[in-house]
Amino acid sequence: MDDLFHEIQEDIRLEKIQKFWQSYGNYIVAGLVAVVIISASVTYWRHHQYKVRVEESQLYSAALGLAQDGKVEAAIASLAALSGRGGTYAALADFHRAALLTKQQKTKTPSQEAIKIYEQISRNRSVDAKLRHLATLHLVMGQVGTAEPKPMMELLRVAKVGSNPWSVLNSEMMAVLAHKSGDVAQAKSIYEDLLQTRSTALYSNVRLRAKIMSIRLGSN
Repeated sequence: MDDLFHEIQEDIRLEKIQKFWQSYGNYIVAGLVAVVIISASVTYWRHHQYKVRVEESQLYSAALGLAQDGKVEAAIASLAALSGRGGTYAALADFHRAALLTKQQKTKTPSQEAIKIYEQISRNRSVDAKLRHLATLHLVMGQVGTAEPKPMMELLRVAKVGSNPWSVLNSEMMAVLAHKSGDVAQAKSIYEDLLQTRSTALYSNVRLRAKIMSIRLGSN
């Protein structure tokens, strides 16, 4: 009798499974196929991204090698091509390209083309914020002798918001621009702040310049 009941229960269980599979089997299979496709796609994308980064790294190293060998024009062209691809090394390629363009004209002041590159980096939201802030600093430093101080100070003020590893250099440039605009009090205040800020201990030259300028402005 127990065997009969057990057999009936098994038949009912199998019938329920069959009905469930008939109703939802196609969806289950489709779901499993989708999981396999998604997993394969993610794996392929990661592999593709890795290959792209390796290729960009090789192109970047090759361009720097050209520059070291004195083949500046070829290096600039290679860096420009790498920048045009976008990706991880684009901003770094732009920084080096701007430096080489400036070196070509044999002056410490960035060339106009270099300034345009720094401006493009500083405005590109896809670039890491730290690199954008550095580009802004280069942009301002390259125009400190020619541009109006106040717009340049505003650029630095915006870049100073949030985490900026270049904040000490940023502040020093703000003081330079304030002095140039005729605001001696603001310039002196910034220099004195630089002397009090702990992080300036990492920038001994900045601290020395700040001390010299504080003394000079204090005697005026």
